Amino acid sequence: MEEKNQHKIYNSKDAMNLLEIASLAGSLMIKNGAEIYRVEDTAERILKSVKEVGEVDVFATNNVIIISFNVNDEIFTNVKSVKARSNNLNAINYINSFSRNFVEGKYSFKQSLDILHKKEKIESIYDFKKIFGTLLVSFFYTAMFKGSIIDCFVSLIVALLVSIIMRAIEKKKLGYFLENFISGILDSIFAISFLIIFKNLDINIVIIGTMMPYLPGLLIANSVRDMMSGDLNSGLIGSSTAILTSAALAFGVSIPLSIYLRLM
Repeated sequence: MEEKNQHKIYNSKDAMNLLEIASLAGSLMIKNGAEIYRVEDTAERILKSVKEVGEVDVFATNNVIIISFNVNDEIFTNVKSVKARSNNLNAINYINSFSRNFVEGKYSFKQSLDILHKKEKIESIYDFKKIFGTLLVSFFYTAMFKGSIIDCFVSLIVALLVSIIMRAIEKKKLGYFLENFISGILDSIFAISFLIIFKNLDINIVIIGTMMPYLPGLLIANSVRDMMSGDLNSGLIGSSTAILTSAALAFGVSIPLSIYLRLM
């Protein structure tokens, strides 16, 4: 009967390739907002699918993944850091599918590295999808908060302007706190600016509606799930990040709004 797994390690180069595959798959999942327990489980499955691999240890947090395993009494270890995180469920699903196919022996080590390195590159179409999703969320949340038709369309325009500017700012890698602080400032400034055109505009609803896409709801949910899974370290880090992100948005919005209210 033919074995399900066809991967074999013949030398140190094969072991290093396997290490890079597991590390890259895990770091991509972290980068795209996956739960930490899912990251560790994926990396472990990839490594344990190879018969020669033993003593597998995987430790991941919101910013790093550390992997170690043993092959013929030789220890292989890698540390891969993640500088920034986003939310891309499509990418997470892609890595999950890749790991299942790898475990079943459908990809060689070289093919696997090529697939992961290709996925590592950011697709321009994804930026368009993020902006489009941000517009929809802003529009319908403004409507849900009982905003008028004008409020909804102003939210759409404000969200578009903020999204375009933030795509450029994110490339500077200023850090999540400063980036969210800036997005809050832009959100408030653009909303207030439209009062010149629409005197009856409810800027409170417009600001709340356009802030919704930036609130760390998924991060909070993942943090709670990590803590319930026993990953207290990752859960607390995620919760702290979510609190600081929310604070950055609130501080950013409050500065232009406070100046406007004082001048009125």
